[in-house]
Amino acid sequence: MEYKDKIFKHNLRKTYRFILIVVLLLAVALFIKLQLDNQVYTRYETTGRMDKVGSESSKFENYNGNLLCYSMDGIFAYDKNGSQLWNQTFQMQNALVKTAGDYVVAADYQGSVVYLIGKSGLIQTIETHLPVLGVDVSAQGIAVVQLQEDDKIYLRMYGKDGSIITTYRTTMRNFGYPLSYCISPDNIKMGVSFLKPVSGKIGTSLAFYNFGGVGQNETDNLVSAYECDEEIVPLFVYPSEDQALAVGSKKVRLFSGKQKPTLDKEIETQQKIDAVFYNRNYFVLVMDSQMGAGKYELHVYDMKGNEKLTTNIDFEYTDIVVEDNRLLAYNQNRFEIVGYNGTVRFNGELGGSIRRIIPIDAYSRFLVVYEDKMERIRLR
Repeated sequence: MEYKDKIFKHNLRKTYRFILIVVLLLAVALFIKLQLDNQVYTRYETTGRMDKVGSESSKFENYNGNLLCYSMDGIFAYDKNGSQLWNQTFQMQNALVKTAGDYVVAADYQGSVVYLIGKSGLIQTIETHLPVLGVDVSAQGIAVVQLQEDDKIYLRMYGKDGSIITTYRTTMRNFGYPLSYCISPDNIKMGVSFLKPVSGKIGTSLAFYNFGGVGQNETDNLVSAYECDEEIVPLFVYPSEDQALAVGSKKVRLFSGKQKPTLDKEIETQQKIDAVFYNRNYFVLVMDSQMGAGKYELHVYDMKGNEKLTTNIDFEYTDIVVEDNRLLAYNQNRFEIVGYNGTVRFNGELGGSIRRIIPIDAYSRFLVVYEDKMERIRLR
């Protein structure tokens, strides 16, 4: 019995030591994270230079942490080192481009050809035979294309092989005009914001369609709908598989549900919402400042509708990037980073006319696209 007690006590001591080591490691990791989250930077250094990409008319987007560059002549993807990942040439007058994960969909407004592109390049060229009004794509590569035929509008889903998955038809007289639409990352649900007349005024209907087993039992796959009388809702997105975000001029609606989305929360603002930026976990409402501390007021919320931060920026921004621990705001000359604890972590100018900033990591490294070059920088 004494021998067994010794074995038991020995194993117990080993367990305690293991737990102590884990706790210490977690404490060190938490300390380092808190230090990094509160780190204030005052300068930067250039860690790499690359040749200019694109032209004066090119547009640049964050492509799953890489760089997407497109114009009327084609679309190109580059990694953080400036190496080209793929390219697709075309001729377009007004390119419509959307990205989700590794996928890109591109089409010419009023054209009839849609390009579906993945991480290795072109996947499919789709001939729609009808004028294209808009496009979207899911994180699994399903394209949604808005098409027009006389007074009829079609929302058509295409698979990666170019086949038609489903088509929804509407007119202004029946359900309304699709103002905004989105497909969930799991490819099952589609949300549509329909603009329609209501008693001589303009309103919006928010409709959710389910193309899985649940939706097959419903008329036209419609599983839920919400009326927004005398309100226009121009932004309707699926940040994640089971959460949808709809934003009007003074009201935000948050929905959840894997099969039949339901309204979780409404947020009504006193000021007009000028712009919205979001990622999977947070969204930011931009309004004219009423606090006297800057030009714009930024309200950060999580996807449950809890306000995390209210802050100001005092310059005209080109873009705002939402991350899980901070906001990036910049224009051609200025770059500012604000943590969700309210700390201004960087506020300064960079070395040229900025076109796009893409984070390389969660703290201090960035890819910066200028008018005449690209650079990797590190804040110090």
